[in-house]
Amino acid sequence: MTHEFKDIIKAHLNAKRDGLKSVLATVVDLDGSSYRKPGVRMLILENDKMIGAVSGGCVEKDILRQSQSVFKDGLAKMMTYDGRYRLGCEGILYILLEEFNPEDNFFNAFSDILEERQTFQIESKFVRKEGALQGIGSVVTFGTAKFALSKFKKSTDKLLRFKEAMPPCFKLMIFGAEHDAVKLCQLANYNGWEVTIVTGPLESKTIKDFPGASRFFSVSPSDMELDAIDNQTAVVLMSHNFANDLKFLIETYPDCGLYCKGYDKDFLNTKQTSHLKSFPTDWHGLVKDYFKAALKFSVATSSSVLIPKSVLNATGGFNTNYHSGEDTDVWALENGYISVVPTQFDLTAHHAMQKINSWDL
Repeated sequence: MTHEFKDIIKAHLNAKRDGLKSVLATVVDLDGSSYRKPGVRMLILENDKMIGAVSGGCVEKDILRQSQSVFKDGLAKMMTYDGRYRLGCEGILYILLEEFNPEDNFFNAFSDILEERQTFQIESKFVRKEGALQGIGSVVTFGTAKFALSKFKKSTDKLLRFKEAMPPCFKLMIFGAEHDAVKLCQLANYNGWEVTIVTGPLESKTIKDFPGASRFFSVSPSDMELDAIDNQTAVVLMSHNFANDLKFLIETYPDCGLYCKGYDKDFLNTKQTSHLKSFPTDWHGLVKDYFKAALKFSVATSSSVLIPKSVLNATGGFNTNYHSGEDTDVWALENGYISVVPTQFDLTAHHAMQKINSWDL
């Protein structure tokens, strides 16, 4: 949601420079189902341009029509959209419309909170009925500072509150400078991610070579300040240099381990024993030194995808009855086979069908 709110702020500032008013629409409550959940927002400009969406397209025109009175008198209002009698979602949306006009200090504070990658709060006061009402509107909290998004006065009426925590935008750090890094950068930016590109000091690239990137560093991974890697950050190593990638992993995650199975494998028609020579070929367990396990002719390869066993256990994807690597694609490919894996996508919760069938519908 944060990246959408960032787009709304940018669009508002551009409209303000052009002398156009803005109205913010926020879904604050929902009965039933909808394409998007409460907390989604869109901005309507005085020239009827809309930024963002709160549904799949069916409600936006109604929001545009309802916003006209807010442009005229500046009074925040509630509107509802009943999708039960139309195609698409089968719920009732409760939408707050308010003139978007925060004070100037808000924008500096918003820029700072994004730069510091801190979570902020948005609270909207509303009622579950249509019409204009004194006291409804939204307030943003950055730490101890509060900013009203519209000019509204306190009300003695009993109002409902919708509160939402807005975490930092997802960030993607790409270590690489080849064509695939460019494509990944564009895709991540399209989906609202903040993208940082890290290339080697000898690469003749600039940020202009990576459309959508917000930051660019031409340094050795060891010179990077990695404190900025938080729980909203993903790192992709795609330098096409396994030695460099391994060096970065060692520096960043020195205690990394690997759950794996030791086995012999065929290489150029010759049996090669893994570096885990002290273990029989049917051994399986945790190798505490991942980096030793990732060396040539070992249990892991440069193209392996490593997932902690705890994650697989939690999702039910790890079968402790397997004591051999022969059930994996990696084993098949390393031993001269072609891996053929049948797949299907069935999202139906079949186990719940009996309960649903018992409902009196």
